[in-house]
Amino acid sequence: MIDDPPTSGDQRHGQPTSFSPPELSVRISPSDRQVVVAVSGEVDAHTGPMLQEQLNELIAAHDNLSVVVDFGSVGFIDSSGLAALVSAHKLATAKGGALSLSQPSRQVRKVLEITGLDRVVHVTDAS
Repeated sequence: MIDDPPTSGDQRHGQPTSFSPPELSVRISPSDRQVVVAVSGEVDAHTGPMLQEQLNELIAAHDNLSVVVDFGSVGFIDSSGLAALVSAHKLATAKGGALSLSQPSRQVRKVLEITGLDRVVHVTDAS
């Protein structure tokens, strides 16, 4: 169990936090040693750096944290989004944790496969 649950924005008492720049929505839901980050919208040159900042801030605050990035509502990702995921993966690994992706759309899954990121970061499809 995390002594101090991950915090970001105005999150209090384990309640989810939302972060919504234009065309991107991030919802962080902590539970025990795992945090689910639900992302929706497009992860591109405009929103990718914001996602990277949110993920890295969350991961940097805690050791041994498992972060699941739910991409079920992401329709597009470009190299900026991929860079955000690689950065978060490296930081999570360095801090004894892990980063995984869940439910990527067919289009996002194809980008992950073409770039080989699916062989670096664990990816699970919708059940």
